[in-house]
Amino acid sequence: DFIGNYAENTEGTDIYGGAIYNRGTITSITGSFTDNELKRDTYVSGNAYGGAIYNTGTITSIDADFTGNSVEGAVNVRHGGAISNAGTINSVSGTFTNNIAGAGGAIYNESAMTVRNALFDGNFACNFGGAIFNTNNLSIYDSVFTDNSSYNLGGAIRNSGVLNIFAQNADTVFSSNSATIQSVYSDINNVGTLNLNAGLGREILFGGTVTGTNVVINVGNDTSIAGGRVVFGNEVSGNTINLKNNGAILLSKSVNGVALGQYDEIPQDVTSIAYGSLNVVGLTNDANNGFIDARNNNTGDTINLGAVTLNSDLNIGVDAN
Repeated sequence: DFIGNYAENTEGTDIYGGAIYNRGTITSITGSFTDNELKRDTYVSGNAYGGAIYNTGTITSIDADFTGNSVEGAVNVRHGGAISNAGTINSVSGTFTNNIAGAGGAIYNESAMTVRNALFDGNFACNFGGAIFNTNNLSIYDSVFTDNSSYNLGGAIRNSGVLNIFAQNADTVFSSNSATIQSVYSDINNVGTLNLNAGLGREILFGGTVTGTNVVINVGNDTSIAGGRVVFGNEVSGNTINLKNNGAILLSKSVNGVALGQYDEIPQDVTSIAYGSLNVVGLTNDANNGFIDARNNNTGDTINLGAVTLNSDLNIGVDAN
């Protein structure tokens, strides 16, 4: 286990990895990383990457628990409270809890990484991406994001690269993530490409907003993982959406940032309810009977579509007054 390790910058140079700095090849990392830290003086120059691990080489597998790791210093130069990656990490799993950074409270990825069966809980970014900030290529499978927060955009994830989210062997769930500056439950702020693929009987559930500008969301573009659906429990806006293969979207209900099922009962003590809305500049349907399902016992949902291109049948279900 790695507990209480730190690297410190007092001379204006970049610093990397509070516990591990890898520039070669590592087959496996296991155990726990607790309270590791990068300490950077606010008044000196230089960036800080990876409160626990910094990687520019290749790591085959990380299966570990990361708790309370952090990157200190000026907000805009603190990257990845637990992990910062500029190389290749083939598989990351485990838990990420209460890690803190400026960008990417738990993970900052600027190269290639795959996350599998992970839990991100209570991580915080002083700027963007409460749990993850991705600038390159990131794939996430069967994971849960809950109670993560950022001061700026992307309560759970800020994406400016290519982000692939899968529900393959389990649902991938986003709940109670928030962005302070937006004063909303915020799951993803996307200024890149977002690919969403759910397998048969599986769901990708968003309790908070999925927002962005001049970007693309592809639903069902991976033919090997298909037949499930994507559940938006809050606003989806500013994006172009492409339905592929068996792509299906459900506009559901969100109660306090938690996405509910299609006809789930609303708890009696809940007074603030956000309903799904779809507000996109364009939609292209290449799916075989693509489906936008807004039948959620609420007549207040909105579906605003710009340019629509139908290359196959598109079904839209709504509640009647």
